[in-house]
Amino acid sequence: MSADSLLWFERYPARGPTLARLFCIPHAGGSGYAYRDWIPHLPQWLELIGVRLPGRGARVREPAFHRMEPLISALGAAILQHLDKPFALFGHSMGALVAFELSMRLAPRGLLPFHLFVSGTRPPHFSRDEKQLHRLPRESFLEELRKLNGTALEILEDDTVMSSLLPVLRADFELVETYPARARPAVYCPITALGGREDETVSEQELQEWSHYTRLAFRCHMFPGDHFFIGPQEVEMLSLISTTIRNACPPQPNSRHQV
Repeated sequence: MSADSLLWFERYPARGPTLARLFCIPHAGGSGYAYRDWIPHLPQWLELIGVRLPGRGARVREPAFHRMEPLISALGAAILQHLDKPFALFGHSMGALVAFELSMRLAPRGLLPFHLFVSGTRPPHFSRDEKQLHRLPRESFLEELRKLNGTALEILEDDTVMSSLLPVLRADFELVETYPARARPAVYCPITALGGREDETVSEQELQEWSHYTRLAFRCHMFPGDHFFIGPQEVEMLSLISTTIRNACPPQPNSRHQV
């Protein structure tokens, strides 16, 4: 396994024999390291892997991607060495778009996930360039981050920390805001869309539009909360994800799924 491939992933081993993997792709400015707290809420046979994007964590010296296509090309190549087990994909906000695009990239190789979870974002045919937030002056950009409620206030008010985070955040917002708004082909894997009832960036009706992007089963589930409902509703959301994964993961010979 190449060193370059390992750079992309934060691995959290299963608590028993590994039967499947869940790759988690973070929101704009987020880190794959944040998913480590999910482990106790997931099936014991599931390995959790946080996707480590350039520009943060151990890859802080690498430039972040500003466009979707080169990111998917690089991530798609890196993940191939980790697909020897059945796998599912989860992404929140920006991460949901990355997860969907990654699914399309892997499809021609016959390597589709057994389930795709898209959280907190509208499907691909919706425009995201209305405000061009990545172009805003510093203070206006910080105010928009406050509205999203996904960055701790103490971090937003720490000039030293924000000076290092802002380039990555701007790059991630640019990646999303330059993502071409058009319909993509549907994939042959079930999709579950997740959202917050008070999220002002995406409505339940818009989340339902993800149903056009799968040729198999679709489900939409709404939770209390805003765009970052995945924090306060973590336990309830992971219960839903765990149940879905247990029901969707392909059975393997001579194995028993543990709860």
